[in-house]
Amino acid sequence: MGQGTPAQTQAFREEHDLRAVLLCDPGRLSFRKLGFRREWWRLFHPRVLWRAMVVLLRGYRQGALQGDPFQNGGVVLTDAQGTVLFRYDSLYPGDHPGPRELAQLERLFRSF
Repeated sequence: MGQGTPAQTQAFREEHDLRAVLLCDPGRLSFRKLGFRREWWRLFHPRVLWRAMVVLLRGYRQGALQGDPFQNGGVVLTDAQGTVLFRYDSLYPGDHPGPRELAQLERLFRSF
């Protein structure tokens, strides 16, 4: 579940070659229902600051923000019946399994 628009969600799915159904919730109701944190001070977690410094030194510049920068998310993978197969709650921005790990999980669960 992302907080982007349907078009942004589809672009993410195509960019990372994911076959799973991805959902979007620009209003973040699902984030609240799942209990994902929304805390501004988590932007100042040491890992967030370290990663920001590293990418800035490499020449990366932040583009336009999409969604709520204070909303931490997570990953919830379910089967077709809605049974949660995998859940990961992010502790700070950028704390999440990467697209490759998610694609591996998707393939693993599809094999059952």
